[in-house]
Amino acid sequence: MFDRIFDFIADAWEWLIPWVIIDQYEQGVVLRLGKFKRVVNPGLSFIFPFGIEEVKYETVVRQTSYLDPQSLTTKDGKSVTLAGIIIYKIIDIRKFLLDIDDGEDDMNNIVYGIISDNVERNDWGTVKRSLFNFDVFKEAQKECFDYCGVDILAIKWSDKATARNLRLWND
Repeated sequence: MFDRIFDFIADAWEWLIPWVIIDQYEQGVVLRLGKFKRVVNPGLSFIFPFGIEEVKYETVVRQTSYLDPQSLTTKDGKSVTLAGIIIYKIIDIRKFLLDIDDGEDDMNNIVYGIISDNVERNDWGTVKRSLFNFDVFKEAQKECFDYCGVDILAIKWSDKATARNLRLWND
């Protein structure tokens, strides 16, 4: 009998706590009855208990995200495969958590599209050069900040090679 009482208290405890502690490397948003109320920074923040306010938070320090290999064709008809790593930092936590569904996934998709557009506009000789990387980086930096609230710090290639692409379709 007492075990049920203890289980109930343990389950209800989160609803009773009127504060939240945000770690140094995080930032969050407070939602009051599902609507944005304020941004919370690292440290102790007070909230209304009983589920009236909830805090959603995310790591805002420098992070990396892996870009899976992408098979593309250059302007001069070469089949190439590119894979990379995005180094980024969340700047606008409200935009990152509330204006889009999955910030990291959306950022990756934007960068995939930018890489694809740039590869199709350039020949293989240009793609191999560092100037190509700078163009992709600058375009990704602007798009991701405007859309996701993310600052792209760098894009590093983990794989950049000509490769024979085989596509199989199931009918």
